[in-house]
Order: sequence, then structure tokens, then C-alpha cells
Amino acid sequence: MNEIGKGRVVFLASLDSPGAFGVRKLYFFLLAKAMEAVGADTWPKVECSDTVRWSVYPDGTIYLLNTEANLSQDVIVERSKGAARETVRLGPGVIISIK
Repeated sequence: MNEIGKGRVVFLASLDSPGAFGVRKLYFFLLAKAMEAVGADTWPKVECSDTVRWSVYPDGTIYLLNTEANLSQDVIVERSKGAARETVRLGPGVIISIK
């Protein structure tokens, strides 16, 4: 873990993207442990492939954008601690908001 300003950066190298089926659980485990180590309790949590862009606005709205032109993408969203994890399917090129 490297500290940059007030934040920290973790670099994980893999031939697969973090959202790829074969490494998704490993990345989830590693990121969860890294967050525990720094005492992070950050919400919402969004798990997705590298072709999905997302952001959270101050009012709590989550925007998801599938930049893949030909494939649908599944995104897993956990809005708050203890909340049920939701799976959202984004069609190719689709942007949605979740409130």
C-alpha cells in the first residue's frame, strides 16, 4: 500500500480485469482486507468490470455507465453496511441512476 497525499493506493497486477470471473473473489477479498487495515467503512460498494464507470453524487444517487458497445454487464451494488447486495444488469452503452 502506497500513501499519496491523504489517500492510499493499492496496485494489483493481473492479466484479468478485477471483474473477471476467475479473479473477482480474490480481488473482493484483497480489497476488503485493505479497507479493514485502514479502518475504511466506505459506502456504497460497487463491484463491476473495468468497462463500467460509476460515480456517487452528494445526494446519494449512484450513476452506472456501461461503456461496452456489444455486451451487457452485471454490477453488484451494496448501498450501506448490512444492506442487501443488488445485482443490476446494464445493457450495452446504457447509463442508469439508482437512488
